[in-house]
Amino acid sequence: MTGHPKNIIQVSQVSIGYDPNEPAIGKGIGFEVETASFIALVGSNGIGKSTLLKTLDGRIPPLEGQISILGKPLEDYEIKQLAKVVSIVGTSAVESKNLSVYDLVAMGRQPHTGWLGTLSRTDHAHIKRALTLTQTEYLADRKCFQLSDGQLQKVMIARALAQDTPIILMDEPTTHLDMYHAIQVLKLLKQISKSEDKTILFSTHDIGSAIQLCNHMLVMTPEKSFFGTPCELIEAERFDGLFPKDSIRFDKNTGTFKIIE
Repeated sequence: MTGHPKNIIQVSQVSIGYDPNEPAIGKGIGFEVETASFIALVGSNGIGKSTLLKTLDGRIPPLEGQISILGKPLEDYEIKQLAKVVSIVGTSAVESKNLSVYDLVAMGRQPHTGWLGTLSRTDHAHIKRALTLTQTEYLADRKCFQLSDGQLQKVMIARALAQDTPIILMDEPTTHLDMYHAIQVLKLLKQISKSEDKTILFSTHDIGSAIQLCNHMLVMTPEKSFFGTPCELIEAERFDGLFPKDSIRFDKNTGTFKIIE
């Protein structure tokens, strides 16, 4: 067990957006996340999933409300200090695909190395463990441009693991992956969350897989956001209003979406 508080992330009445002079993208968002949770953030396109993740990792400040990480207000963290607590796997391209996999994963150690960036024995141990956990050791010497989308996504996860933070935030980790590889990545993340005591919060359009795999989910709608276990959210019919009912509906009995012909 770690020394982290039970509720590792606390979000209270948060409104999100990029401009305080414009209407908020999302309002009144509130939830508490326990250590070693695997949580999906779902909602329709443009609802603010990526904006919320950027707010949680400190890239943009909340318009209203309070966010605490490990019991400390988010605004009280310095950038390097926050990088030792929260790691990010985004949707942007790799900085240089000519890097080797090992060197890319090693970039996750930057918050822990000195200004020269020299890797210690401890740093190398974290890198090797991250490769082992993601089953990418065999790719260590390969260049990133030689990887498939599925392999590259696992390597990006390894970089976040090498950063050795209790919290990992991920924006659409299964984008560009086929169904099989998408499920493999999500199952890997759930396994890592449990075995390594990591709290993983990720946005996804694959609501069906999230319902089956996640401990909790945050459902974002234009009116309000709802947080709970998949069963609680299904029972409360929180998935029913995510999409227009003329083309798709949520089947409460099967926990899946059905196409309306």
